[in-house]
Amino acid sequence: MKKHTIQKRILVLLLVSLCFVTTHILVFSTPKVHGAELRIVHSIDAPGKLNKVPGKYSVPMGLAWDGEYLWNADFAQDRIYKLNPSNGEIVKFFSSPGRQPMGLAWDGEYLWNAASQTNRIYKLTPSTGRTVRTFESPGRQPMGLAWDGQYLWNAVLNSDAPLESTIYKLNPSTGAVVFSFNHPGNLPGGLAWDGQYLWNVGFNSTSIEHMIYKLNPSTGEIIDSFGYPVDNGNPMGLTWDGQYLWCADSNGTIYKLDVQQVQPSCLGTLAISIIMPVTLIVISVLRRRE
Repeated sequence: MKKHTIQKRILVLLLVSLCFVTTHILVFSTPKVHGAELRIVHSIDAPGKLNKVPGKYSVPMGLAWDGEYLWNADFAQDRIYKLNPSNGEIVKFFSSPGRQPMGLAWDGEYLWNAASQTNRIYKLTPSTGRTVRTFESPGRQPMGLAWDGQYLWNAVLNSDAPLESTIYKLNPSTGAVVFSFNHPGNLPGGLAWDGQYLWNVGFNSTSIEHMIYKLNPSTGEIIDSFGYPVDNGNPMGLTWDGQYLWCADSNGTIYKLDVQQVQPSCLGTLAISIIMPVTLIVISVLRRRE
């Protein structure tokens, strides 16, 4: 075999190797980007900041959306507030039926509230706060609530084994468990229903960060997950208004969050669309010269 032919083949192998290594670096070493991210588009002060209760601080927890107004349960003040979502103005409030109110949900006519101290879920008349129905939560410490149009969903923190926290689908007439799955993170908070998927806020002990999960309600599978866009925040309540997520933070602020699309990195595409064709052209030229 002629010496220059061997040299050409070695050059071809080097080019192919260079193409492979470069593509690998650009495609696989580039940080992966979710298809969307959460961005803050508006915020209001939690009602406890505006309506101080003597001797009590404010810890906003559960959120619900009734089509026009936000509702917020204050864990420390044992109150449920109806709010103007534009400016946070308090429209009305009443005492919660149980101590330490957590999750809130709106079923189109009534409010639902979970109280962590009593381990009960309450169905309330929104005009007066009167209890229409109540039943025990399926777990020891009920957190978030959501209404899907037929069933009530309840995220429960298992205080004996936090890593085994659970999300339950409940019959709203009896409180019977219809279905359940494990919470994807730890320390589950608020729940929201967007018409197709469940959303849940929780703390992930593996990544040591607060996350907001989009879940398949039939399986509990994570459809997507998002880092919480508030530095040093502590997200708790969650609701969906038809277009945006709202999140109550125990720092005393309620945030309106938009799920916005993010353009993925084009480096991988660039590597494949430029380096590969150039390599093939060089190989073709070298072969013609043999």
